[in-house]
Amino acid sequence: MKVAHIVFGFEHGGIETMLVNIANEQVKQNISVSIVVINNMIAVDLKSRLDARVSFFCLDRKRGSKNPIFLFKLNVLLNKGQYDVIHIHYAQIYKYLLPKFRSKLVGTIHNTSSLNDYPDSVKSIKYLVSVSKTVQKDLFDTKGVESELIYNGIDLRMFRQKNKDDLSSRFKILIVGRLIHYCKGQDVLLKAISILKNKNVDNISLDIIGDGDSLSYLQELTSSLGVEENVNFLFAKSQEYIFQHLADYELLVVPSFFESFGLTTIEGMAAKIPVLCSDISATKELSDNGKYVTLFKKGDSVDCADKIEAIIHNYPSAEYLAASYEYAKSRFDISITVDNYIKLYNRILSFHRRDSVTPK
Repeated sequence: MKVAHIVFGFEHGGIETMLVNIANEQVKQNISVSIVVINNMIAVDLKSRLDARVSFFCLDRKRGSKNPIFLFKLNVLLNKGQYDVIHIHYAQIYKYLLPKFRSKLVGTIHNTSSLNDYPDSVKSIKYLVSVSKTVQKDLFDTKGVESELIYNGIDLRMFRQKNKDDLSSRFKILIVGRLIHYCKGQDVLLKAISILKNKNVDNISLDIIGDGDSLSYLQELTSSLGVEENVNFLFAKSQEYIFQHLADYELLVVPSFFESFGLTTIEGMAAKIPVLCSDISATKELSDNGKYVTLFKKGDSVDCADKIEAIIHNYPSAEYLAASYEYAKSRFDISITVDNYIKLYNRILSFHRRDSVTPK
Protein backbone atom coordinates (compact mmCIF):
# COMPACT_ATOMS: atom_id res chain seq x y z
CA MET A 1 0.00 0.00 0.00
CA LYS A 2 1.28 3.47 -0.92
CA VAL A 3 0.12 6.45 1.13
CA ALA A 4 0.86 10.14 0.66
CA HIS A 5 0.29 12.53 3.57
CA ILE A 6 -0.07 16.19 2.56
CA VAL A 7 0.39 19.18 4.89
CA PHE A 8 1.02 22.88 4.38
CA GLY A 9 4.10 23.15 6.59
CA PHE A 10 6.36 20.95 8.67
CA GLU A 11 7.18 23.05 11.71
CA HIS A 12 6.68 22.33 15.40
CA GLY A 13 2.97 21.90 16.07
CA GLY A 14 0.45 19.29 17.09
CA ILE A 15 -0.44 18.22 13.53
CA GLU A 16 3.15 17.86 12.40
CA THR A 17 4.21 16.03 15.56
CA MET A 18 1.31 13.65 15.17
CA LEU A 19 2.19 13.08 11.51
CA VAL A 20 5.76 12.08 12.38
CA ASN A 21 4.40 9.52 14.83
CA ILE A 22 1.91 8.13 12.31
CA ALA A 23 4.36 7.98 9.39
CA ASN A 24 7.02 6.21 11.46
CA GLU A 25 4.52 3.65 12.72
CA GLN A 26 3.04 3.08 9.27
CA VAL A 27 6.37 2.21 7.66
CA LYS A 28 6.93 -0.32 10.45
CA GLN A 29 3.83 -2.04 9.12
CA ASN A 30 5.30 -2.24 5.60
CA ILE A 31 3.32 0.67 4.19
CA SER A 32 5.11 2.87 1.66
CA VAL A 33 4.74 6.38 3.10
CA SER A 34 5.43 9.78 1.59
CA ILE A 35 5.03 13.17 3.23
CA VAL A 36 4.37 16.09 0.90
CA VAL A 37 4.87 19.59 2.34
CA ILE A 38 3.43 22.45 0.30
CA ASN A 39 5.15 25.47 1.89
CA ASN A 40 8.85 26.05 2.47
CA MET A 41 8.49 25.86 6.24
CA ILE A 42 10.54 22.93 7.51
CA ALA A 43 11.78 22.28 11.04
CA VAL A 44 14.98 20.36 10.42
CA ASP A 45 14.99 18.67 13.82
CA LEU A 46 11.40 17.49 13.32
CA LYS A 47 12.21 16.13 9.89
CA SER A 48 15.22 14.29 11.36
CA ARG A 49 12.82 12.27 13.53
CA LEU A 50 11.30 10.61 10.46
CA ASP A 51 12.16 7.00 9.77
CA ALA A 52 14.60 6.79 6.84
CA ARG A 53 12.01 4.79 4.92
CA VAL A 54 9.60 7.76 4.81
CA SER A 55 9.91 9.68 1.53
CA PHE A 56 9.83 13.45 2.02
CA PHE A 57 8.94 16.06 -0.59
CA CYS A 58 8.75 19.84 -0.24
CA LEU A 59 7.10 21.89 -2.99
CA ASP A 60 8.91 24.98 -1.70
CA ARG A 61 5.97 27.36 -2.02
CA LYS A 62 6.30 30.62 -0.16
CA ARG A 63 3.51 30.97 2.37
CA GLY A 64 0.68 33.02 0.87
CA SER A 65 2.11 32.87 -2.65
CA LYS A 66 -0.43 33.05 -5.50
CA ASN A 67 1.93 31.40 -7.98
CA PRO A 68 0.02 28.35 -9.31
CA ILE A 69 3.18 26.40 -10.14
CA PHE A 70 2.85 24.47 -6.87
CA LEU A 71 -0.51 23.10 -8.05
CA PHE A 72 1.22 21.60 -11.06
CA LYS A 73 4.06 20.23 -8.90
CA LEU A 74 1.65 18.68 -6.43
CA ASN A 75 -0.54 16.88 -8.93
CA VAL A 76 2.41 15.70 -11.04
CA LEU A 77 4.00 14.28 -7.89
CA LEU A 78 0.80 12.46 -6.90
CA ASN A 79 0.31 11.13 -10.41
CA LYS A 80 3.88 9.87 -10.61
CA GLY A 81 3.67 8.28 -7.15
CA GLN A 82 0.65 6.13 -8.04
CA TYR A 83 -0.60 6.33 -4.46
CA ASP A 84 -3.39 4.10 -3.19
CA VAL A 85 -4.44 6.64 -0.56
CA ILE A 86 -3.96 10.40 -0.37
CA HIS A 87 -4.29 11.65 3.19
CA ILE A 88 -4.68 15.40 3.68
CA HIS A 89 -4.41 17.04 7.09
CA TYR A 90 -5.98 20.37 6.14
CA ALA A 91 -9.35 20.33 4.37
CA GLN A 92 -8.29 23.35 2.29
CA ILE A 93 -5.89 21.11 0.36
CA TYR A 94 -8.87 19.37 -1.28
CA LYS A 95 -9.32 22.19 -3.79
CA TYR A 96 -5.72 21.83 -5.00
CA LEU A 97 -6.18 18.22 -6.13
CA LEU A 98 -7.30 17.01 -9.52
CA PRO A 99 -10.67 15.19 -9.51
CA LYS A 100 -8.96 11.87 -10.31
CA PHE A 101 -7.35 11.84 -6.85
CA ARG A 102 -10.42 12.72 -4.80
CA SER A 103 -11.96 9.24 -4.70
CA LYS A 104 -8.95 7.93 -2.77
CA LEU A 105 -8.82 10.86 -0.38
CA VAL A 106 -8.82 10.78 3.43
CA GLY A 107 -9.16 14.09 5.24
CA THR A 108 -8.35 14.43 8.93
CA ILE A 109 -9.86 17.39 10.78
CA HIS A 110 -7.56 18.35 13.63
CA ASN A 111 -9.20 21.54 14.93
CA THR A 112 -12.60 22.77 16.00
CA SER A 113 -14.19 25.75 14.26
CA SER A 114 -13.14 27.93 17.21
CA LEU A 115 -9.52 27.33 16.22
CA ASN A 116 -9.85 27.10 12.45
CA ASP A 117 -13.03 27.80 10.45
CA TYR A 118 -14.05 24.77 8.42
CA PRO A 119 -13.87 25.34 4.65
CA ASP A 120 -16.82 24.21 2.56
CA SER A 121 -14.55 21.53 1.08
CA VAL A 122 -15.15 19.34 4.16
CA LYS A 123 -18.53 18.51 2.63
CA SER A 124 -16.84 17.03 -0.44
CA ILE A 125 -14.33 14.74 1.29
CA LYS A 126 -15.80 11.25 1.24
CA TYR A 127 -13.60 9.75 3.98
CA LEU A 128 -13.55 12.38 6.71
CA VAL A 129 -11.93 11.78 10.12
CA SER A 130 -12.19 13.76 13.36
CA VAL A 131 -9.46 13.45 15.99
CA SER A 132 -11.88 13.63 18.92
CA LYS A 133 -15.56 13.54 19.74
CA THR A 134 -15.24 17.26 20.44
CA VAL A 135 -14.19 17.90 16.84
CA GLN A 136 -16.68 15.38 15.51
CA LYS A 137 -19.62 17.09 17.23
CA ASP A 138 -18.43 20.57 16.31
CA LEU A 139 -18.01 19.56 12.67
CA PHE A 140 -21.54 18.20 12.53
CA ASP A 141 -23.05 21.15 14.39
CA THR A 142 -21.22 23.68 12.21
CA LYS A 143 -21.32 22.07 8.77
CA GLY A 144 -23.82 19.23 9.13
CA VAL A 145 -21.10 16.76 8.12
CA GLU A 146 -20.64 13.26 9.52
CA SER A 147 -17.11 11.99 10.18
CA GLU A 148 -15.36 8.98 11.63
CA LEU A 149 -13.58 9.16 14.98
CA ILE A 150 -9.90 8.22 15.11
CA TYR A 151 -8.02 9.57 18.11
CA ASN A 152 -4.55 10.97 17.66
CA GLY A 153 -1.84 8.97 19.37
CA ILE A 154 1.68 9.14 20.71
CA ASP A 155 4.47 6.63 21.03
CA LEU A 156 4.40 6.03 24.76
CA ARG A 157 7.64 4.06 24.54
CA MET A 158 9.56 7.27 23.82
CA PHE A 159 8.89 8.88 27.21
CA ARG A 160 11.14 8.61 30.22
CA GLN A 161 8.93 8.04 33.24
CA LYS A 162 9.14 9.71 36.61
CA ASN A 163 10.38 7.65 39.50
CA LYS A 164 7.87 7.70 42.34
CA ASP A 165 10.60 8.84 44.77
CA ASP A 166 12.13 11.39 42.39
CA LEU A 167 10.59 14.60 43.75
CA SER A 168 12.78 17.71 43.66
CA SER A 169 13.15 20.10 46.57
CA ARG A 170 11.55 22.84 44.48
CA PHE A 171 8.10 22.03 43.06
CA LYS A 172 8.71 22.21 39.32
CA ILE A 173 5.78 22.98 37.00
CA LEU A 174 5.80 22.80 33.21
CA ILE A 175 3.59 24.19 30.44
CA VAL A 176 4.18 23.26 26.80
CA GLY A 177 2.59 24.81 23.72
CA ARG A 178 2.54 27.68 21.29
CA LEU A 179 2.67 31.03 23.07
CA ILE A 180 -0.81 32.18 22.13
CA HIS A 181 -2.22 33.14 25.51
CA TYR A 182 -5.83 33.71 24.41
CA CYS A 183 -5.88 30.08 23.22
CA LYS A 184 -3.36 28.23 25.39
CA GLY A 185 -3.93 30.15 28.63
CA GLN A 186 -0.34 30.76 29.72
CA ASP A 187 -1.48 34.04 31.34
CA VAL A 188 -3.95 32.13 33.53
CA LEU A 189 -1.11 29.99 34.89
CA LEU A 190 1.20 32.97 35.45
CA LYS A 191 -1.49 34.68 37.51
CA ALA A 192 -1.97 31.45 39.49
CA ILE A 193 1.76 31.39 40.26
CA SER A 194 1.47 34.98 41.50
CA ILE A 195 -1.49 34.04 43.72
CA LEU A 196 0.49 31.18 45.24
CA LYS A 197 3.52 33.38 45.83
CA ASN A 198 1.35 35.94 47.63
CA LYS A 199 0.16 33.07 49.86
CA ASN A 200 3.81 32.30 50.65
CA VAL A 201 3.71 29.16 48.50
CA ASP A 202 6.82 30.33 46.72
CA ASN A 203 8.99 27.21 46.64
CA ILE A 204 7.76 26.63 43.09
CA SER A 205 9.11 27.19 39.61
CA LEU A 206 7.42 27.31 36.23
CA ASP A 207 9.14 26.46 32.95
CA ILE A 208 7.39 27.64 29.79
CA ILE A 209 8.27 25.77 26.58
CA GLY A 210 7.17 27.23 23.27
CA ASP A 211 7.41 30.17 20.91
CA GLY A 212 4.68 32.40 19.55
CA ASP A 213 3.18 35.84 19.17
CA SER A 214 2.40 36.21 22.89
CA LEU A 215 6.02 35.95 24.03
CA SER A 216 6.51 39.66 24.74
CA TYR A 217 3.13 39.96 26.44
CA LEU A 218 3.83 36.97 28.68
CA GLN A 219 7.30 38.23 29.58
CA GLU A 220 5.85 41.61 30.51
CA LEU A 221 3.08 39.95 32.52
CA THR A 222 5.68 37.88 34.38
CA SER A 223 7.49 41.07 35.32
CA SER A 224 4.36 42.98 36.33
CA LEU A 225 3.22 40.08 38.54
CA GLY A 226 6.61 39.99 40.26
CA VAL A 227 7.24 36.31 39.55
CA GLU A 228 10.42 36.60 37.46
CA GLU A 229 12.33 34.50 39.98
CA ASN A 230 9.80 31.70 39.62
CA VAL A 231 9.37 31.63 35.83
CA ASN A 232 11.74 30.51 33.08
CA PHE A 233 11.06 30.91 29.36
CA LEU A 234 12.77 27.97 27.65
CA PHE A 235 11.43 28.77 24.16
CA ALA A 236 10.84 25.95 21.64
CA LYS A 237 12.31 22.53 22.39
CA SER A 238 12.56 19.39 20.28
CA GLN A 239 10.29 16.43 20.82
CA GLU A 240 13.28 14.44 22.05
CA TYR A 241 13.77 17.05 24.76
CA ILE A 242 10.13 16.70 25.80
CA PHE A 243 10.40 12.90 25.79
CA GLN A 244 13.39 12.97 28.12
CA HIS A 245 12.58 15.91 30.41
CA LEU A 246 8.86 15.74 31.18
CA ALA A 247 9.71 13.37 34.00
CA ASP A 248 11.90 16.08 35.59
CA TYR A 249 8.77 17.95 36.64
CA GLU A 250 6.30 17.49 39.45
CA LEU A 251 3.33 18.81 37.47
CA LEU A 252 2.25 19.51 33.89
CA VAL A 253 -0.38 22.23 33.46
CA VAL A 254 -2.60 22.57 30.37
CA PRO A 255 -4.68 25.74 30.98
CA SER A 256 -6.07 26.03 27.43
CA PHE A 257 -9.23 27.89 26.50
CA PHE A 258 -9.59 25.72 23.39
CA GLU A 259 -8.26 22.31 22.45
CA SER A 260 -9.38 19.92 19.76
CA PHE A 261 -7.49 16.96 21.16
CA GLY A 262 -4.63 17.83 23.51
CA LEU A 263 -1.56 15.68 22.88
CA THR A 264 0.27 17.40 25.74
CA THR A 265 -2.18 15.98 28.26
CA ILE A 266 -1.49 12.45 27.01
CA GLU A 267 2.25 13.11 27.09
CA GLY A 268 2.03 13.97 30.78
CA MET A 269 0.27 10.67 31.45
CA ALA A 270 2.97 8.88 29.43
CA ALA A 271 5.68 10.38 31.65
CA LYS A 272 3.71 9.40 34.77
CA ILE A 273 3.47 12.92 36.16
CA PRO A 274 0.28 14.60 37.41
CA VAL A 275 -1.58 16.75 34.88
CA LEU A 276 -3.73 19.77 35.72
CA CYS A 277 -6.05 20.91 32.92
CA SER A 278 -8.79 23.42 32.31
CA ASP A 279 -12.21 21.81 32.24
CA ILE A 280 -12.82 22.14 28.50
CA SER A 281 -14.67 19.40 26.61
CA ALA A 282 -11.63 17.90 24.86
CA THR A 283 -9.77 17.48 28.15
CA LYS A 284 -12.77 15.89 29.82
CA GLU A 285 -13.07 13.52 26.87
CA LEU A 286 -9.42 12.43 26.98
CA SER A 287 -9.30 12.02 30.76
CA ASP A 288 -12.53 10.10 31.34
CA ASN A 289 -14.19 13.26 32.66
CA GLY A 290 -11.27 14.15 34.90
CA LYS A 291 -10.66 10.70 36.36
CA TYR A 292 -7.01 10.66 35.24
CA VAL A 293 -6.17 14.38 35.47
CA THR A 294 -7.12 17.21 37.81
CA LEU A 295 -9.48 19.80 36.36
CA PHE A 296 -9.86 23.49 37.19
CA LYS A 297 -12.35 26.06 35.92
CA LYS A 298 -11.33 27.38 32.50
CA GLY A 299 -9.76 30.84 32.77
CA ASP A 300 -9.97 30.89 36.58
CA SER A 301 -6.52 31.64 38.01
CA VAL A 302 -7.74 31.36 41.60
CA ASP A 303 -9.09 27.85 41.06
CA CYS A 304 -5.92 26.93 39.17
CA ALA A 305 -3.80 28.12 42.10
CA ASP A 306 -5.98 26.24 44.59
CA LYS A 307 -5.63 23.00 42.59
CA ILE A 308 -1.84 23.40 42.33
CA GLU A 309 -1.62 23.93 46.10
CA ALA A 310 -3.76 20.86 46.70
CA ILE A 311 -1.48 18.76 44.50
CA ILE A 312 1.60 20.08 46.33
CA HIS A 313 0.16 19.07 49.71
CA ASN A 314 -1.43 15.80 48.57
CA TYR A 315 0.74 14.52 45.75
CA PRO A 316 -0.89 11.77 43.62
CA SER A 317 0.17 8.23 44.45
CA ALA A 318 2.32 6.06 42.23
CA GLU A 319 -0.67 3.77 41.79
CA TYR A 320 -2.81 6.64 40.47
CA LEU A 321 -0.09 7.77 38.03
CA ALA A 322 0.39 4.19 36.84
CA ALA A 323 -3.36 3.89 36.25
CA SER A 324 -3.29 7.13 34.24
CA TYR A 325 -0.47 5.71 32.14
CA GLU A 326 -2.35 2.46 31.47
CA TYR A 327 -5.46 4.42 30.53
CA ALA A 328 -3.48 6.46 27.99
CA LYS A 329 -1.78 3.35 26.64
CA SER A 330 -5.06 1.55 26.10
CA ARG A 331 -6.63 4.42 24.13
CA PHE A 332 -4.01 6.78 22.74
CA ASP A 333 -0.96 4.74 21.81
CA ILE A 334 0.14 5.50 18.25
CA SER A 335 -0.25 1.84 17.27
CA ILE A 336 -4.00 2.12 17.89
CA THR A 337 -4.23 5.27 15.76
CA VAL A 338 -2.35 3.67 12.91
CA ASP A 339 -4.37 0.44 13.05
CA ASN A 340 -7.58 2.43 12.74
CA TYR A 341 -6.24 4.39 9.77
CA ILE A 342 -5.08 1.21 8.05
CA LYS A 343 -8.58 -0.24 8.43
CA LEU A 344 -9.92 2.89 6.75
CA TYR A 345 -7.31 2.73 3.99
CA ASN A 346 -8.21 -0.91 3.32
CA ARG A 347 -11.86 0.04 2.95
CA ILE A 348 -10.86 2.56 0.29
CA LEU A 349 -8.77 -0.04 -1.51
CA SER A 350 -11.60 -2.59 -1.35
CA PHE A 351 -14.01 -0.05 -2.80
CA HIS A 352 -11.68 0.68 -5.72
CA ARG A 353 -11.08 -3.02 -6.37
CA ARG A 354 -14.83 -3.67 -6.52
CA ASP A 355 -15.30 -0.65 -8.73
CA SER A 356 -12.58 -1.80 -11.12
CA VAL A 357 -14.27 -5.16 -11.75
CA THR A 358 -17.81 -3.83 -12.02
CA PRO A 359 -19.09 -4.34 -15.59
CA LYS A 360 -19.45 -1.11 -17.49
